[in-house]
Amino acid sequence: MKHLIGEHIVGGFDGVTITAQLHLLVQKYHLGGFIFFRRNIENTDQVLELTQSLQEKSENILWMGVDQEGGRVFRLGEPFTTIPTMAIVGEYYRRTKNKKVLFQLGKLLGTELKAVGFNWDYAPVVDVHSNPQNPIIGDRSFSPDPHVVTQCAEAVIKGLHSVGVVSCIKHFPGHGETAVDSHLKLPVVKSPGRLLWKRDVFPFRELIKKHRVPTLMTAHVKYMEFDKQNCATLSKPILTRILRGRLGYKNLIVSDDLFMKAIADRYSLADACEQFFMAGGDIALICKEPELQIEVIEQLEKSVSKSKAFEKKLTESYSRIKRIKKHYLKNQSRPSLEVIGCVAHKEIANIF
Repeated sequence: MKHLIGEHIVGGFDGVTITAQLHLLVQKYHLGGFIFFRRNIENTDQVLELTQSLQEKSENILWMGVDQEGGRVFRLGEPFTTIPTMAIVGEYYRRTKNKKVLFQLGKLLGTELKAVGFNWDYAPVVDVHSNPQNPIIGDRSFSPDPHVVTQCAEAVIKGLHSVGVVSCIKHFPGHGETAVDSHLKLPVVKSPGRLLWKRDVFPFRELIKKHRVPTLMTAHVKYMEFDKQNCATLSKPILTRILRGRLGYKNLIVSDDLFMKAIADRYSLADACEQFFMAGGDIALICKEPELQIEVIEQLEKSVSKSKAFEKKLTESYSRIKRIKKHYLKNQSRPSLEVIGCVAHKEIANIF
């Protein structure tokens, strides 16, 4: 079961080279993949060398993920093409209804990511910007209008997928109404269920219905109308009853970073992972400290040996991970580094 458990973890790390711990995580613990941050990035050649070296050490294709949204959440800076905020993109779409340009924007993002070895973009944000005081979403959202959010997201997703980079819409069931940053503490949303359903859940529901969602990220937010006990990431009523049941979602559920204080102030990493998986999740993000990722995998191995129910959950989840990886990560051909920041890409970005 060891090789199954590692597949459920995507880990972050410090530095720009492969350490002994990363080597161990890939070859002994069969980690599912890695998430990169600015701390892992020096230049295009170095990033490509790092992603390729990690892939070469793994028996299975690794997830190579990054938050490359545009605007202020843009882990790969210069020389990558500068992308405007999604609020600017959404306003452009509201005025023009031009989906082709948004498709080209998604294709641009995906092509430049693919050139340095990434296959997963934690984007687009499909949170509806309903609270102007929101400290964390703001201009990362396409619009206060859920219909505009849905149309924009669908076009960007198609662009990413057209070049073999997997999208990950976020943060289910919607982070737009929050008044605090879940990196710092647990946000609580008290909006009525009918409003949440009509506004925040709408883009997720529509994109799932159109089969545009291979992966989806949860929100570390408590929605009192849906679950008075747990935030969405750890909520069986939200992930299993609403997302898997009512919305019919059959693909991968990814947690936001479990080091964020909304979770970490209340749970150990291993306990948070276990509750997330039991609630219906598939891949837990642990965005730093590889030694703790190893501890978590070993702790989960013990939990599996003690609980048939937990083993069954992870086995079902592993079959979803294998299916999505096989379908979406089969094309590993890579564009030239010369596409990064090229004139054609800058022309697309400048349209907005």
